[in-house]
Amino acid sequence: LEKILKPKVLDIGCARGFLLGEFVNNYDFLVNGLEVSNYAIKNAIPEIKSRIKKGSILDSKIFRRNSFDAVICFDVFAYLNFKDSKIAVQNLSQWTKKLVFFNTIYKHSRQNSQQNNPDKYRISALTQSEYIEMFKEFNLNLIRKFDSGEGGGEILLFKRKDV
Repeated sequence: LEKILKPKVLDIGCARGFLLGEFVNNYDFLVNGLEVSNYAIKNAIPEIKSRIKKGSILDSKIFRRNSFDAVICFDVFAYLNFKDSKIAVQNLSQWTKKLVFFNTIYKHSRQNSQQNNPDKYRISALTQSEYIEMFKEFNLNLIRKFDSGEGGGEILLFKRKDV
């Protein structure tokens, strides 16, 4: 019999692990989460808690190269400066074997407005085009955009050039 491998997925900024729980319970994926918040990890959903690692997207050594089939990174980059954003993209490119699902607040979007979406911790926002160019620098090409629904902005799907 042919061995069927389960997809390995990393969710960066996974909070309490709800998305990872969906993957485990409904799709039988192998999952890992990366989270900086002690509170989120402490209060993570029970079936995912042991799969969440405390750490930062800026720590290149936290995961080995090509560890995951797909990496998800939603709503993390708004809290990074430009220099750190480049480090983060480089790490995304190293950790994934194939795909990166990316979403953030984009410059010129309604969600970027402090009036419409106040967030004193948000420090940066680039345009979608600027993120796309940054990802290209690190071997990731945009292959698709799709609406995340509920006013969350577009999700950008990147694929490693070498796969």
